[in-house]
Amino acid sequence: MICAFLEFGTIWFWLATLLPFGLLLYCVEAEKSGTALLTIISVAALFVGFGDPGILHWVANHPTEILEYVAGYVAIGIVWGFVKWYFYLLNARDQMVAFKNKWIQENGAIDDTTMVNTGYGTLTQKERYQRDLKTSPLAPKIPTAQNNQGRIIFWMSYWPASAVWTLLNDPFKRVFQFVYNRLGQAFESMAHRMFKDI
Repeated sequence: MICAFLEFGTIWFWLATLLPFGLLLYCVEAEKSGTALLTIISVAALFVGFGDPGILHWVANHPTEILEYVAGYVAIGIVWGFVKWYFYLLNARDQMVAFKNKWIQENGAIDDTTMVNTGYGTLTQKERYQRDLKTSPLAPKIPTAQNNQGRIIFWMSYWPASAVWTLLNDPFKRVFQFVYNRLGQAFESMAHRMFKDI
């Protein structure tokens, strides 16, 4: 029996769909697969238990159509997995570039000719940088698909929420990162002026 509060278009219908979708967005960002699955099961149970009973009848009588929807969902999820992996690698590359720039600022140019004494012996700047990249706990690591298998499967499984969040959040962050990169020195100058006499 359909409950009036879950009829399409009512405030309760939209709350019962949009609030869980918002929770899914959070779960995707925080990579909480258990909470995401529980949210989907809870919403499905809510609509099956209090929604139109004809939905179960329709599902039982249209197995081919259901399989087509599932195949489409999986296909889009696979494509999204590659798109999201690209965004993930782009962010990881940005972290590597930031680490490298900071290292150069603190240690000098990375080259094969400059020799430096380190705790590891005498190394070229390039060897020193590569060693720091491998051993420093602050150094970002190059991601591999094998080490991110669970993450990639999560993105593919929950692609609608993952796509919405990524397409809204990543470009927004990139715009402000670009602005900060252009204005960062102005922020630094303000800080130096504020504390120059202390």
